[in-house]
Amino acid sequence: MARVADERVFIYRVDAQNRIGFVNRAWLDFAQENEAPELIAERVLGRELDAFIADWETRHLYEIIYERVRQAGRTFYLPLRCDSPTRRRYLRMEISPLPLAGMEFSVRVERMEERSPILLLDDSVEHSKEFVVICSWCKKIEIGAGRWAEIEDATEKAEIFGAAPPSLTHTACPDCLATIRRQLGDG
Repeated sequence: MARVADERVFIYRVDAQNRIGFVNRAWLDFAQENEAPELIAERVLGRELDAFIADWETRHLYEIIYERVRQAGRTFYLPLRCDSPTRRRYLRMEISPLPLAGMEFSVRVERMEERSPILLLDDSVEHSKEFVVICSWCKKIEIGAGRWAEIEDATEKAEIFGAAPPSLTHTACPDCLATIRRQLGDG
């Protein structure tokens, strides 16, 4: 896999009600580069973060993280992935407290790797009504019996595609859940 660099820092800030009040130019550019017209400033500012998180489990974990950041007054560090169909992106998110119970999210790309296209992640293709579970943080796919695999391995080895790739439903895999709990001091 070819490695690619991105030195930008993507920043957004929320108020005490988790409404987005600021996104930096790098964040807006990233959204445009990734063909996400729904993420222009006019459609993001003033909205709650929860509007952009698909599943209740991920929202719940983030709510716990937000509460800890605000109560402890300390920055929380979270490793995660933000993949495109042709690129793996390994990120580090810092969630820092701001005055009046606001928070700042700073996201840095630690590394990127080019890969063959993964149709499962391509929003421009039609997806079936069947679902595959993907981890919101590491992008591994649940392959059954509590087992998880890298998305490339899961799509190559498992016959999860019919005429169209399945839709995705998100959760936290056991490894990522354990990492988050450890960082929160709960595990």
